[in-house]
Amino acid sequence: MNKYPCFLLFSLSLVLSCSQRVPSKGNSSLFDFHPEKSSFISLRNEQDIPNKGGHIQGVQLYQKGDESYYFLTGSSANQSYLAIADVQTLKVISVQKLLDDPYRHAGGFQIIDDLLFVGIEDNVEKDKSLVLGYRILDPAKGELALLTKIKREGIYKKATAGSVAATKTKHHLWICVGNWDNHDLDVYQLALDQLGNSETIPELRFSINSEKLDRSAWVEKSWFSYQNINFFRKNESLFLAAMAEERLGGKQLLDIFVCDVEKDDLGLKKVFHQKFPKNGEAGFRWGGGVYVDETAKLKLMACGEQILNEIEVRIWE
Repeated sequence: MNKYPCFLLFSLSLVLSCSQRVPSKGNSSLFDFHPEKSSFISLRNEQDIPNKGGHIQGVQLYQKGDESYYFLTGSSANQSYLAIADVQTLKVISVQKLLDDPYRHAGGFQIIDDLLFVGIEDNVEKDKSLVLGYRILDPAKGELALLTKIKREGIYKKATAGSVAATKTKHHLWICVGNWDNHDLDVYQLALDQLGNSETIPELRFSINSEKLDRSAWVEKSWFSYQNINFFRKNESLFLAAMAEERLGGKQLLDIFVCDVEKDDLGLKKVFHQKFPKNGEAGFRWGGGVYVDETAKLKLMACGEQILNEIEVRIWE
C-alpha cells in the first residue's frame, strides 16, 4: 500500500464556509454529505488517452484485498475506453479500449464485487447501444473478461445507455439502464448461475418512464438529467443514487431513492435530496459514483472532465 495510510488520502479536506452549505431534504442521518468534509486527490497520468471528442463519464472505486483502484469510463470521437488508476501510487496505470465507433460513448457504470457493468452508446445517431458485463481479473494489468452483453436498438434516444446501475439478489443479477438524460429506465434480470453463459442474455423485465412516476411521497419532486446512477445497500435496504449537475459549473445534485427490484416501477421513492457547491474541476456533469465499504460507510465521488497529465477526483464521506 501507499506509504501514506488510506485515511490520510481522504483527510486532505478543502474546508468550505458554512454559507455554502445547502440543507438536505430527507433522511440526513443515513445520507447527509457535508461539503466541508470533501477531499480532493489528483491522479497523475502518463498514458495515451483518446480525449478528442469526449470526456470522462463515470468513476468507481474498486478494492481487492489491500489493493484499491479507481476505474473511469471515457468517451471520444472514435472509441470508448476504460482507465484504471492505482490509489496507492495515485497514478493511471492502464487504459483499455472497450469498443470502436459507433460505440464510442461509454457512459456511467457500476462495479459490484468483481463485476463491472457499463453501457456504450452511439451518441451521434442515438439509436443503438450495448450494455457489457465484465469480470475484473487483474486491475493492475487492466484485464477483464466479458461475461454478458445486451444489445439495444430502436427509437431515437430511447435505445441509448447513458448510465448503468447493477445489484444482486439471492439468485439474480439486476441491471438498470438509463437512456439519454435518464428519461427512461430499463430493468434487466439474469440468473446468477447463467452469468457467463454466452447463450443466455439478461431479460428485460420492465421499463420506467420518468414522467409517469408517482412523486407524491418524494421529499423533492424533480427528476433531473442524471449523468450517473448506482445501486447500493444500507441497513438491509436497496437504494438508487442519482447524480447530476444543475447547470454547467453549477450546483452538484445528489438524489437517493429507496427501491425494490421486484416492483415494476422499482418502487422508486425519493427519500433524500442534496445540493453541493462545485469547487475545482471535479463534478457530476463528468463522472460520479458511490461506494459502500465493508463497514457500510458510504463514499460519494466525482471526477474531472478529461484525463490529461492528471485528473481530479473529489470524495465525500
